[in-house]
Amino acid sequence: MKRLFIIAALLSALACAADVFLGTQRINTDSGITLGPQGIAKRYLGTQLIFEASAEEEVLLTPAMTSNTTPAPFVVAASSQFNASDWAAWRAFDQQAVNGWSSVLSAGTHWLSIRLDAVRTVTRLAIDQRVEYNWPNYYVTEFELYYRNSSTDEWAYFGTYNPAAPVAAGDTTLDTAITGLQAQELKFVFTGNHTQNGSASLGEIRLYGH
Repeated sequence: MKRLFIIAALLSALACAADVFLGTQRINTDSGITLGPQGIAKRYLGTQLIFEASAEEEVLLTPAMTSNTTPAPFVVAASSQFNASDWAAWRAFDQQAVNGWSSVLSAGTHWLSIRLDAVRTVTRLAIDQRVEYNWPNYYVTEFELYYRNSSTDEWAYFGTYNPAAPVAAGDTTLDTAITGLQAQELKFVFTGNHTQNGSASLGEIRLYGH
């Protein structure tokens, strides 16, 4: 009987356990594997690692831009800018809630584009509406997303998105998961704008992925 007890204890010690990590922090240990969008699951047999599921952590893909070409090699472009200081194209990617981009104050096909440092996998897209003067009358209601891997490629259509109307200044009116998008350049063509003159305007575009 004692021998059977010892054998059972040894088998129990060798049982598989899963360590679940968020980044480098272990957040759970149990008998199954749970893999979250930013986690890494590891399964051990005793002390031997027998399984590791890797998942690249979702991060903001753009730095805080300080001009249309700074920091390099990121490049922001637009169909137009209301001016080159307060409403420049790069202000849609400067990680500052207090400003944003605006096109010229007239109707037309308005767009923004950004070239990333390399071909990246985009997993999430968010839009923050503007904070400045008269924000309730200047926000995006619809845009089409295009992508390409080189400036010599043709733009390819990816999807159409409809941000909600902001309730307060600077509201995040779109935050959506994206699957199946790998690109170095992305273009946002604004097909719906709640503005008084047909212009396009927003606070911030946030791209996440790896």
